[in-house]
Amino acid sequence: MLPRLSSPYSLANCLSLESHIKPGLTHRIPDAPIFNLSILPVPETVMRTYLCHRQAPVILAMVGLCMTSFQSAAQELTSNTEVSPQVIEARIQEAQANTDLDEQARTALIEHYRRALGFIETARADAAKADAFARAGESAPDEARVIHEQLAQAGTAALISNLADDASAREIEQRLQKERANQAAVSAKLAGLEQQLAAETSRPQIVRQRLLETSSLTEKLAGDLQLSPPPDQLPQLTEARRWVLSTQAFAANVEIRMLDQELLSQSMRIELLQAQRDLAARSLGRIDGRVLLLEQLLSDQRRSETEQVIADFDATTFNEIADHPLINELVQENLELSRQLQELTNDLEQAQAATRNAASQLKDIQQNYQTARQRLEIAGLNQVLGQVLHEQRRNLPDLGQYRRDARTRATAIVETSLRHIQLEAKRRELQDQPGYIADRLDQAPVDGRDELAEAVQMLVTSRKALLKNTIEANADYQRALAELDFQESQLQTTATEFDSYLVEHLLWLRNKDAVGISTALMLPGEVIDFLRPAPWLEALQALTARATRAPWLGLGFFVSGLLFWKTRALRNALRATAQSVGKLSTDNFAVTARAAGITVLLALPWPLLTLIAGWELSQSLEVSDNAKAIGVAFLRVSPTFFFLRALRVLCIAGGLADIHFKWSAPVTRALRIQLDQLLFTFMLPVFVLILAYNRDPGNFGGELVRISFVFATAGLTVFLFRLLQPNKGILGSIRRAQGYTTKSSWLWLVLGTAAPMVLTIAALAGYMYSAVTLMGLIISSLWLVLGLMVTNELAARWLLVVGGRLKLKVALEHREAASAREQEASADGEGHPVPFEEPTIDVAGIDADTRKLVNLVLLVTGFVVLGGIWSSVLPALAFLQNFTVWEYLDGAAGQQQFMPVTLGDLLLALVYAFVSIIAVRTVPSLLEAILRQRSSITPGTRLAFATLARYSIVLIGLSMVAGTIGFNWSKIQWLVAALSVGIGFGLQEIIANFISGLIILIERPIRIGDLVTVGDTSGTVTRIQIRATTITNFDRQELLVPNKEFITGRVLNWSLSDEVIRLVLRIGVAYGSDMQKVLALVREAIEENETVLEDPQPLITFDEFGDNSLNIIARCFIDSLNKRRETISDLNLAINRKFNEAGIVIAFPQRDVHLDMTTPLDVRIQK
Repeated sequence: MLPRLSSPYSLANCLSLESHIKPGLTHRIPDAPIFNLSILPVPETVMRTYLCHRQAPVILAMVGLCMTSFQSAAQELTSNTEVSPQVIEARIQEAQANTDLDEQARTALIEHYRRALGFIETARADAAKADAFARAGESAPDEARVIHEQLAQAGTAALISNLADDASAREIEQRLQKERANQAAVSAKLAGLEQQLAAETSRPQIVRQRLLETSSLTEKLAGDLQLSPPPDQLPQLTEARRWVLSTQAFAANVEIRMLDQELLSQSMRIELLQAQRDLAARSLGRIDGRVLLLEQLLSDQRRSETEQVIADFDATTFNEIADHPLINELVQENLELSRQLQELTNDLEQAQAATRNAASQLKDIQQNYQTARQRLEIAGLNQVLGQVLHEQRRNLPDLGQYRRDARTRATAIVETSLRHIQLEAKRRELQDQPGYIADRLDQAPVDGRDELAEAVQMLVTSRKALLKNTIEANADYQRALAELDFQESQLQTTATEFDSYLVEHLLWLRNKDAVGISTALMLPGEVIDFLRPAPWLEALQALTARATRAPWLGLGFFVSGLLFWKTRALRNALRATAQSVGKLSTDNFAVTARAAGITVLLALPWPLLTLIAGWELSQSLEVSDNAKAIGVAFLRVSPTFFFLRALRVLCIAGGLADIHFKWSAPVTRALRIQLDQLLFTFMLPVFVLILAYNRDPGNFGGELVRISFVFATAGLTVFLFRLLQPNKGILGSIRRAQGYTTKSSWLWLVLGTAAPMVLTIAALAGYMYSAVTLMGLIISSLWLVLGLMVTNELAARWLLVVGGRLKLKVALEHREAASAREQEASADGEGHPVPFEEPTIDVAGIDADTRKLVNLVLLVTGFVVLGGIWSSVLPALAFLQNFTVWEYLDGAAGQQQFMPVTLGDLLLALVYAFVSIIAVRTVPSLLEAILRQRSSITPGTRLAFATLARYSIVLIGLSMVAGTIGFNWSKIQWLVAALSVGIGFGLQEIIANFISGLIILIERPIRIGDLVTVGDTSGTVTRIQIRATTITNFDRQELLVPNKEFITGRVLNWSLSDEVIRLVLRIGVAYGSDMQKVLALVREAIEENETVLEDPQPLITFDEFGDNSLNIIARCFIDSLNKRRETISDLNLAINRKFNEAGIVIAFPQRDVHLDMTTPLDVRIQK
């Protein structure tokens, strides 16, 4: 028996355990199931190293625990049945054939057997890997030593062997293709070695983590093996379960051995990989040299052959026949081919040089990428690394230029393909050379053909050789373009990945020292250097000199001067547009568009000057770096300058905001003051910041950048505070004047002012790159928001003009109709016009729906553009995935594993929640506005769609948020089940009303606008909400009815499927009236009413002889319940008028009093 390890960390126990393990044998634990794994020998050196390695305390503990677990499990096993794949397969077949087992038990039993079989196969694979690692640890040092000896030998071999000095272009090209194939193979091998090295570098941490996980698994398995099986469990299932646990524990033990062997042999294997990499790199360098030399030889050889061909058909060679038209034509054709060949040769050399340059850049970027990853893994986030990575990002190539080159190269590839087709067509013409010569000689006179034959023969032969060389050069050029395209594509992909990686980490790296006394002492010298007049004078002289030589620069200065000169006229034109605003006859959106254009022109002069000056200085090759830095600063601040100037002009008296947007005078005056201050408190510090940074990018501009950033953020904070104040803020005043609420103003105020202050703290702490980058994105976002606000005002102005035009049109149509009615009444000789129902158009409703659409379009546009603005730093958020907040179990039973919920997941969940809230507020309203355009859709249907859309968005948003942070149905179903009991007792009415509300929206027994009667209350359905429905009665009182009442109770819906209703009029006439005439008069009154329907037909009946009258009942139908009371009133008036005209009396109750006169009357007077 193996002894128990009282302390797995003691060396004594290590040696004691080693003494019980026979080296070179296949080991198993006595009294435990036998695992027939003949491939698990344990070499003596491996076992000794495995057990007594200096890093092995934890591993020894796990090994001891595994063996102890096996012993405990063995004592509880009832048999020593050998567990092997053959035995398990036999048990699977027995279980499948056993008819005494029910289906569930059979399935569980086979599943256990298959799992045990899988663990055995896993153990075999891990054992093989362990042996491979052990062998690699033994053989790798010798192999590495041999490779190092090869590397130590001087490479004196000739670069190119077996190539004659007088080799033709064809031979050189064949050798070049062979070397290129070798180059590709060695390059792929080198890339594979680099990947292996990178993977091996990160493996130790992964292996140690896996060792800890396997240790925890063995502890769990040990506990599971000691558990007693359920008393009612089948013996076969008990045995199968034991086999699963035992094989899993054994597989874990073998995996521990494999992982330890991987750790032990890693240093040797890495040394071997590094040696192989160095050898491959040297081989690749030699191949690259041979390829370069062969390419040069091929170009020289082709150029030499071309020159020789040209020399052979020189016109002077043909003496007296040189001026013959045929000879001249052939010579010119050959010269054109030779020129084309020379151009192809030059283009080929340029493409090959560009390919080598791209490959060199790609190699540098890949090395920097790998180095950066290794430094981050080793050193973590530190200041020095931040400066290095920032410099590397600055040195990344301009990918935009590569994309433009790729588009140009695509055109060149197409041209090369077309040229190949043309050259092949010419080559096919020369396949029958005698026939071609005969055809060309047929063009000459018969007398001189014999003298021309030899010259034509020589020229056609030269042409054939030139065509061959040109076709080969064209094919080489096409291949070179394809290879260049591939290299630059790889370069773009790698550079993009590297840039994303840098962005992901640069925001979290400090690239400057925190502010202190030493840094503050550097500021005076930097300010003095910044104010030196030499760079400014140089920039001014360069601009003055270029203005006379560059036409476009002079044109820009001329346009700016012209705009300055016309400023007063432009202001007068802007104020003149106000005369047309507000009058329906003259107002139109073109006036506002013209005012917007004038505003842009007024804001343009100064920003245009800075843009032109900045572009010229930044692109000039004749100025110093300091002058270029001034140009870059002017160029970078020109967009901000333009936005500030445009907003400033927007708010002048008589401008867009004042006249067209109807902003109040105090608001526009306050905004002008703040914008004027922002020019000095924000834009000037930003200019200094950009200039100081570009003068000294390696040091991130020194302390002058930091102090400029602090001033800029302070100015921006003051501006945002005065802009976003809920009560006195400029934006709040504008929103309140437009009728909007400002519920979230405090939130935006806090976010708008806190963000610059947080960035200021980050800058003072040394995170200058992060602070400057985020501040730039915030500024861009602010300009976007202000631009969308102006766009929204323009849209509102357009809607107002359209609405006014529509109202004017309706008024004119009404006046014309009234005039026509008056003329018709005068022609009929009547004293009053015919009654006319004026048509109405819901202009307000159209305006509201259009506003919703415009707002949604602007909102979506804003989100899309905002995503584009912040897309450059989104990769940095991936860094948050490294911080785990909590973990949760995921997966099916037996396959569960812990999944982390990171800060990145929480941020993503917040984004999902925010988007869901925005969607809940906008999408239903938009859907309702779209459905309102279709007259066939009723208001109730619109509300049903909008409500269901709102519920769907909420459910989708909740599911996305819950899934992101690790909550799913399998984790909360027990909570839902527990809450269901409480809900069934405490919230059953609320849940019932909610479900009833969904049923109402789906089945629609009632709809918005329906007239219903619930109990003794009748009214119109005005709202259907999640818990109750609102009914407004005829007294304008609102009754809240729980939704459950409409599903479980009795409800009278007057307009559910058909709005046609019946009117019943009860009429009583005096006795003695002519009933036939009465019935005719009532029918006549009903038929004359336009509201009464002809189908179903009215019904008038003589109902009964009443106590005081002869009773008639008139029944008729109308098409809407809304007309019921009005129609009843009209019918009563008509019937009463006709009865009066016919002398028919409407009866009323009468009483006759009879006195009994048979006896004297007893009359008494009492006090």
